[in-house]
Amino acid sequence: MEMTGLNNESIPSLAVPLPEDIMKLKWCGEFAQAERVIDRRLEKPLPKKLRERLILEKEILRRIPGQYPYSWEEALERMRENVRDFREEELKELWEEDAADWIYIKGKVYFRENFLENVIKTRKEYADRVIRQELSDDAGKAELLDRTIQRMKAEGGQTWRFHMKITIAVKEQAERDGESIRVYIPIPVEYAQIQNFRLLGVYVGDKEADPKEYCVAPPCQGHRAVCFETVHKKGQTYQAVFSFENHGTYVDLYAPEAAEAAVNAVTARDENTAGGNTADGNTASGNTADGNALDAGRIDEPSCYLGEQLPHIRFTPYLRALAEEIVGDEQNPLLKAQKIYEFI
Repeated sequence: MEMTGLNNESIPSLAVPLPEDIMKLKWCGEFAQAERVIDRRLEKPLPKKLRERLILEKEILRRIPGQYPYSWEEALERMRENVRDFREEELKELWEEDAADWIYIKGKVYFRENFLENVIKTRKEYADRVIRQELSDDAGKAELLDRTIQRMKAEGGQTWRFHMKITIAVKEQAERDGESIRVYIPIPVEYAQIQNFRLLGVYVGDKEADPKEYCVAPPCQGHRAVCFETVHKKGQTYQAVFSFENHGTYVDLYAPEAAEAAVNAVTARDENTAGGNTADGNTASGNTADGNALDAGRIDEPSCYLGEQLPHIRFTPYLRALAEEIVGDEQNPLLKAQKIYEFI
């Protein structure tokens, strides 16, 4: 956002439709020309939100080509190298079904950087023909997920403890020896299924960080992080070590008494954990991601958690009509959610 001169308050302006001429240039992949048209448009008086939208669009246009690096020929070669007996007709079928993410760049088809992995993950007929073992391992994660779901159904839930070490290094070409640097490493928020978070260590290079070199966002923040602020040295890394538990509860939505028991258990747990201390000395809270207190009574009226949030969550006329068609006469919010999930 710094490159645009805007801040996060401008993000909702992405819901503003692009002018038709710029949209045409964007979707045929004439990104440089679209930028030139935007620059000329920005020289004129414009409504504030449209101006913000165009400034943000320039940044988007610069990033799109790097996310779609494979031409048709390169994508075909990549599929043939990784999927046994792959034919060009199959790539055409994936393209026409929009099963492989693509765009036009200067009028030619280009595929997204992870299109191969997505195809193998979502299409069993290709997963069964993979050549590279690591791709088979990725596809095998779906089998692990299925087994976990079956165990959760049988046992009423699962609990796992995670011990994580996250290390961030600066790319050599971006290093600025002797200059101040700010680095963020995300850490879990203790809410819902996440419990017993412990920050076990913070390191700059191979030494434990001085308390003056970092701070930790309090538990009430929607997105917690360890923030480093220090002087960078060439080759210096930044590391956080932590542990937490993930408690997953399975609720049979067709058994109302089980659903009610699960709600009561969540309420009791949050009442018992509210006000506890984390390893970093901050007070834990039973807050939601938006900072509001968790209220089990709102489960019967969940709109406060499910509202629009522009630009990415929009209740268009089509979505409203589709939701009505899927949900029908159902009144139970949990069963509504299940119907929508099954449709997707």
